[in-house]
Amino acid sequence: MSCSKVVGSDIKRAGEVIDKAFATTKFQDFLVKYCKNIPLHEKLQETDFENVLGERIEAFHKVGADIVEADDFVAVAAWFKPGLNPPLGGISQKFFTEYNQKLAALEQKHGMENREDWHLMLIGRDPTQLKKGSIRKLFEPYLEKAREEKVGASLEAISEHAVKVYEHFGFRVVDKFHMGEGQIGADGKPNPNGEGLSLYFMVYE
Repeated sequence: MSCSKVVGSDIKRAGEVIDKAFATTKFQDFLVKYCKNIPLHEKLQETDFENVLGERIEAFHKVGADIVEADDFVAVAAWFKPGLNPPLGGISQKFFTEYNQKLAALEQKHGMENREDWHLMLIGRDPTQLKKGSIRKLFEPYLEKAREEKVGASLEAISEHAVKVYEHFGFRVVDKFHMGEGQIGADGKPNPNGEGLSLYFMVYE
């Protein structure tokens, strides 16, 4: 069971898969509106989602992250080796600057700021593809690397459903933080008193 590294012009294809994978999520809806200054009550068009996270995939590749795919781009992931940090920039810079600050504060709270991890930055599958097992192919080689190198792995889950999927691979929830407080509720709808969307920090040890 394996995956393949993505290189060259296929990086753009990998980004397109990630954009499609997240297009129906509350997280992506808020991210796009936040980054493009679109009013929270407006309904997004399909074109609004194009190259928001795809841009991140290209940036990750440029700094040396492993961009991998399984089953001819049924699913795609971006893994960062221990010590390699994701770059900031582009349309989503403001959002991910805040995101990273909140994650760093949470790691410090739990004494995990110096963990050596393989970090899963993004993972998603093409929603038009029905083949099963592709996500597993993106996890197992990197969890094996973590075990061989005697380091951990970590990620942030964007929903309770995702938490359950990652728990199946051996991850556990450490804590959670929120994006969009005072702007949206947990349901993703505009709410000036809302708690925002929950992001679950998870580790594999």
